Amino acid sequence: RSSQYQSNKTDTTTMAHILHARARLKDDKAIGPKRLIPRMVKNLTWISLRRVLQSFRGLYSRNLGMPMSWQQIVVVLMPRKSQIEDLTQTRALCLINTFAKWYMMTLLILAEEDFEAKGHALNLFGFRKHRKVHEITAGLKQVVRHSIEWGKYESLHLGLADVKHAFETMTFERAASSMERVGIQAKRRLAILSCLIDNHGVVNFQDTTSEDIKWDTMIRTGGTEGPFLWNCETVSMWDEVVQSWQEKGMGYSLEPSYTLER
Repeated sequence: RSSQYQSNKTDTTTMAHILHARARLKDDKAIGPKRLIPRMVKNLTWISLRRVLQSFRGLYSRNLGMPMSWQQIVVVLMPRKSQIEDLTQTRALCLINTFAKWYMMTLLILAEEDFEAKGHALNLFGFRKHRKVHEITAGLKQVVRHSIEWGKYESLHLGLADVKHAFETMTFERAASSMERVGIQAKRRLAILSCLIDNHGVVNFQDTTSEDIKWDTMIRTGGTEGPFLWNCETVSMWDEVVQSWQEKGMGYSLEPSYTLER
């Protein structure tokens, strides 16, 4: 697979990586500690960008995780419905430092190179650039239409999995295992996880505030890493099933072209 970063011969961050990552920062999202908005970093001078690149390279090359000030998060408990009985009926939304988001997004772009090089991205429709979840219906319609003919001799089976509160139940251990299973390089896995395991937050709910709460079990809901880690978990979750089907000559690949070969 040709890559826009193919000229990068060493495993490091480049100016292309940090500019790509910065472009992904959304201006309309709630900001975290330090009150630094994405629009500010999008207007940095070239000299400032070179300093940012130097900092990101240093953190990544020495496996330093993130500076402590970047690891401070604000956690807002959002009720899932108008009337709640306890905190289990709330959703924890993490507000994260803009520089922490920027650095994490840079690491994710590096990890995505591994993910896409393995071909995992071909059949994913959720959390994919230029791909919408509903696009999978076109391929499914073709399968169902063809099954009318195939049904004379064979059966059509669809495998479904409904995961409740997916992001909120994904532990660091599962994230590490999933990234390893889909082929993310060890250095990149370590860099991503190092930024997550020592976060401390201020939790806000209505008029109550609790400080210095350690966030050390689940991935951060609302964090930039959530969608990518969930894609890794999805591929990992179905990996054994897909391999079993392929060995038996079963299953169809719903690629964007939606072409089917029996």
